[in-house]
Order: sequence, then C-alpha cells, then structure tokens
Amino acid sequence: MDFHPVDYSAAIIRPPSPTSSIGSTHPVDQTSPSDQEDVCSQPEFDLKWQKKIRLGEQRQEEEDAEREVLLERPKTPNSERTLLETVLNNLHNAVDQLKEDEVFERALLYGSHAVMDQTPSSNDVDTILQSMMPQKSSIFSRPQSHGEDSVMDTNGSLSTAGRRFKRH
Repeated sequence: MDFHPVDYSAAIIRPPSPTSSIGSTHPVDQTSPSDQEDVCSQPEFDLKWQKKIRLGEQRQEEEDAEREVLLERPKTPNSERTLLETVLNNLHNAVDQLKEDEVFERALLYGSHAVMDQTPSSNDVDTILQSMMPQKSSIFSRPQSHGEDSVMDTNGSLSTAGRRFKRH
C-alpha cells in the first residue's frame, strides 16, 4: 500500500497572552451577613427569599379573578354607599385600563405618530365625519352664475333639481 503524505498548513504562531489576562481578580464579596452560608442554611435561605419575592402567593390579577362577581344587597345606607363607591372606582379603573390598551394598540398598529392624534373635539357624528372628508374641489363646487340649485357634475353637465342640462 502506498501512503500519500498529507500537507498540513503551518501552525499559527501568536504572541503569548499578557500576564494580566491570565489571572482573575474579583471584587470583595458583598453578600449580606444574614445570607452567608455559615449563618444561614440552604433551606432557610430559600425560605427567606421565597417570602421576600412572594413566591407561591397570588398576584393581584389572580386575586381579582377569584373575587365573587355577584354583589350582595347592602343592608345599611353606609354599606350601600361603600358598595357604590367601590363599583364606581372599579368601573373607572376598567375604563382607564381600556384607554391605555387603546393607546398601546394604536401605537403598535399605526406607529407612534398615531398616538399623538387628537381625539375628536365634538360628540356630533356628522361633524366628526365632515372633518374626516377631504375638502371640496373646484370641480364639484357650485357655479354662481347658474343659480342656487345647480351643481356641476364631473362629466361637465349641470344638474338642477333632477334635470340635466348639457354644457355647450
């Protein structure tokens, strides 16, 4: 059998690493004395931090979800007033949350400039729709010389009270 010699590429020779990168220095340990291993065992440490971060406890959203939905009829005027204030406060919070969600969704869908759009200054639907329509162009404007009831169509004919007159 014949073996063919294999040509390997030359080894890469590089300078040695500086001595400062070989060793490592760490800052002084800042562990709280109550958390150090000689003071606190691992189970005690785990329990301490589970309580601190409230691991295993319900979040506010979970508590709200488990709250009774139906309201009991108040027995005194004072409890009725308290119940009314609670219900109104919850409604205001829900409306505020919906407004925040709307702003967030508009920002996601249309970009950040859509959030800055002003809300309509009127509650009149006709006024709002009119403000959204483009301005009238001169083609559709009323010609002053043909009377009040005539309107110029796009094809160049005049329309007056249901009649069409061809423009010459």
